Amino acid sequence: SRVLLHFAGTFSRCRVSCKLKDNLKMPDNSQPSEPLTLSQFLTGAGLFEGGMLLVAFALGFLMDVHPTAELHWSWKSFGTGVLATGPMLLILVASFLSRSNGLNQIRVFLRDLIGPMLDQCRLIDIVFLSLMAGICEEVLFRGFLFQWARSINPTFAIMFVNILFGLAHAITPLYAWLAGLT
Repeated sequence: SRVLLHFAGTFSRCRVSCKLKDNLKMPDNSQPSEPLTLSQFLTGAGLFEGGMLLVAFALGFLMDVHPTAELHWSWKSFGTGVLATGPMLLILVASFLSRSNGLNQIRVFLRDLIGPMLDQCRLIDIVFLSLMAGICEEVLFRGFLFQWARSINPTFAIMFVNILFGLAHAITPLYAWLAGLT
C-alpha cells in the first residue's frame, strides 16, 4: 500500500544496498552498508513508526493539542482512503513503464531496496507495518501537526503539513513532491 511504501522508503534510505552502488556517486574509499536483514527491517520499521506516535503525543501534551481529537473512523473515510491510493498506484505502474529519470529513481529504489525486503515478509508483517504506518503518520501529521498549525492559519496548516509529509517521504525528489501532494 501507499503507506507501506512511504514508510519503507523513509526507513530504508538510511542504508545503502550493494545493488545501488553503481547508481550512487560514492567516494572511492567508502563502502556501502550491509543490506538490512528482515529482522532489522521489521524492528526498525516498528520503532520508527512507533516513535512518530510518541512524538505526536509528547508534543501534543506539551502544546496542549490532543493528536486524536479530530481523527474519527468511518467506512466512508476508509473508502475515500482506499480510492485515494489509486493515483499513487497509477504512478507506481507508470514508474515501471516510463523512461523518465525521476520515475526511474523510484523504480530502482522499489526494486532494489524495498522489493527484496517485502519478498521476505509474511502477509501479517505487511499488514502490521501498513496499519502501523497509516495510524502513526495520521496521528502525527493530521492529528498533531495539522491541528497545531491550523491554530496559526488554516491555509498555512495545509501547506506546512504537506511539505513536512513530503520531506518525511523523500526517497527521491519526485517521490517527495508526489507525497507532498497527498
